[in-house]
Amino acid sequence: PARCVSEPGRGQTPSRQPPPPPALLRELLGQFADVLPGTSCTSISNAVYALAVMRAAPPPEWTDQVLYSFVAHAASWRHSAQRPRTAGPGGPQAVANVLAGCARLGLGAPPGVGVGGRGGGGGGRGEAGGELRADLAWLADSSRHLLASANPGELAAISWAAGQLRL
Repeated sequence: PARCVSEPGRGQTPSRQPPPPPALLRELLGQFADVLPGTSCTSISNAVYALAVMRAAPPPEWTDQVLYSFVAHAASWRHSAQRPRTAGPGGPQAVANVLAGCARLGLGAPPGVGVGGRGGGGGGRGEAGGELRADLAWLADSSRHLLASANPGELAAISWAAGQLRL
């Protein structure tokens, strides 16, 4: 399976990739949203991280729908006796990819806090992304049980994202 979080010794961050043409990006985002009900946490996290690598911020309604689905999956982990503890669906890699992807795109960052030297912050549901920020903070907190099984690259990505997003 493809991994989006950089592995130790393989470089710290992926290079910036150009986004597809706007019409194709809209079509791809629409297709992804259409299949979302059956989409795994890993697929959601990979999509968010890929958008971040391309610096292609999705429309807020797409972000809301997709990240809400991811957080809903995470809520089921928290209340399940069989919540993931390793690299299974929703493991540390998925959490690292979602948090790092959101941080790189500035989604859920506090208003006025730029990410990576860029201005902005906010994005997503509610006042300047306040609901999205609350969801990301909840996700980070609810995923602490996964840290023991995270590899160094995943730990670094989660830590960096939490700092950038001020979680």
